[in-house]
Amino acid sequence: MKKLQLKKEIVQDLDILNTWADALSFFSEEDPLGVIGSFLIDKLEKPSDSFRFKHHYMLHALDSDVLCDLLAAIDEKRAAELTVRSLRSGRDYQRTVCPLKIYVSTQSGRQYLLGYHYRGRHLSFFRLDAIKKVTIGNVEKHYSKYLGYQEKFDQHLWGVSTGPDHNLDHIEMTVHFDPGEEFVLHRLEREERRLKALAEKRVLTDPLAFVQDRRLQLDYMQDKMTSAARTHWDREARRFAGTVAKLDALSPLKVLGRGYAMARTEDGGILRSSDQVQPGDRIRLRLAQGSLGCRVEEKEDNHGEKEL
Repeated sequence: MKKLQLKKEIVQDLDILNTWADALSFFSEEDPLGVIGSFLIDKLEKPSDSFRFKHHYMLHALDSDVLCDLLAAIDEKRAAELTVRSLRSGRDYQRTVCPLKIYVSTQSGRQYLLGYHYRGRHLSFFRLDAIKKVTIGNVEKHYSKYLGYQEKFDQHLWGVSTGPDHNLDHIEMTVHFDPGEEFVLHRLEREERRLKALAEKRVLTDPLAFVQDRRLQLDYMQDKMTSAARTHWDREARRFAGTVAKLDALSPLKVLGRGYAMARTEDGGILRSSDQVQPGDRIRLRLAQGSLGCRVEEKEDNHGEKEL
């Protein structure tokens, strides 16, 4: 319980997270690896609500681990065994592929993996939200050849379907519109610009560098949290030491160490007045080190009158 309270206090001391609130809010919604932003947002007392989306797709939160493993396999040019769940039957099946590229749909925002399917000897698409597990395998010796297949395939790609016969077809379309319907052309031009912008995003052009940037950000935040924790711990340690010093100064043993003694009657009661004993009674004196058994020979009151 104390550890949880300490962690909560540490997080509250991290003012830097609050200054990142808006950026984290946007990153958690927009980025394919936005789960990192969501993790940091959970540390905030008041998450940012600056960004709202007309069309909100909850597509990436559960796929980030899968995406990281696939990007690692692509960077290291390794094969991978996928555990894929059929979106129709709900059954799991395995496919061993050579991961080549990640695609993002401009219509729905869904992410797809294009890989070379060894058993089928062809390129295949897999939806990332259908991939439940990625097991990275050995280095692929023929990676360059499969990448050549992908680059040639990418020149004529239409959608995310490779087709049953795996042939490439050339398709041209002519769009006619009446006066006053120029918005159709504008929409097509806008979608073309959006597609080019997505293709140039760093997460697709240099995915491992993108992941490395996020690692550096996490390392930075971890260093900040560690530094804040250390500062908080040192402050509490100094406060504790001060409290201990105050208690030590008020300790009865400290008073006895200055030469005073504590007298008790024979039955253990504390002596505060000479009227509590009579000559001949036995008392016990507690010293800073040890105690003494004594007998009262005489007593004297506050007025100096003695009694033997």
